[in-house]
Amino acid sequence: MKFVDKIKSFGRKAVLAASLALPFVSGGVSAEDSVNKGFIQGGSLNSTWKSQYIGSRSGTVFAKGNMGVLQNTLDVNTKYGTVECWQNLNLEDGKTCEVDLGYYSPSLKFGKFEFSGALFGFVYPDMDRAGWDFESDLTAAYHGPVDVSLTGCVIYPRDMSPGAVGKISVGKSFSLGKNKSNIPMIRDSKLTLEGSLVYKHEYFGSDRGFSHYDLSGKLEIPVTKTFTISPGVMYHGVADSFGGKIKEAWVPFVGGTLKF
Repeated sequence: MKFVDKIKSFGRKAVLAASLALPFVSGGVSAEDSVNKGFIQGGSLNSTWKSQYIGSRSGTVFAKGNMGVLQNTLDVNTKYGTVECWQNLNLEDGKTCEVDLGYYSPSLKFGKFEFSGALFGFVYPDMDRAGWDFESDLTAAYHGPVDVSLTGCVIYPRDMSPGAVGKISVGKSFSLGKNKSNIPMIRDSKLTLEGSLVYKHEYFGSDRGFSHYDLSGKLEIPVTKTFTISPGVMYHGVADSFGGKIKEAWVPFVGGTLKF
């Protein structure tokens, strides 16, 4: 095995091992939360309409028709992490394009630094390509004047060699409560601005390089203590064949989240 291949193999194993180890290193939730709550710590149900579906890892624009997609997410928070089920529904033909099952580890925090891991399995019911693919993630974040995060992702396709993705994100949230409005929906609202850049290394193929970037703005408006609506817009740029002409897409969206 070549030296480069050994480094790649070690990197994949390191991300997977760190993703699996973080739940045990972090020790789950705090002792106080363990006393006040049981194994299930709560959760949320989100449904978001988007004008089109863009893969956050691949950067691929999945567009069918003009009706957009509905992305539904169920999160269940436990003492030892969050379990998630995600669905992408194409509104043009009513078919489910993708289903993800995921696990997010509890965070390990050191001051303003935070580390977390995740494991995913995903399938595409609306494609000829059958079977599940798997993914392991490791994220390091810094919370300061702006929030900065770096995510390393290793993908294990069912019928291909493993690939990798690196993503750096920079964002900041602004509370609208500084306006001291008497209207709770305005006083408790939050605006989040974020930008990200993605590097792909043999991710479902042999291409290597910076593949796409996203710029987004989202407004979170609490309607009640448990229900929030979130309109926003994302600007997406993807390089044709990694380094070619940049293809652009504007993606407006609006979602609603119910916490329980």
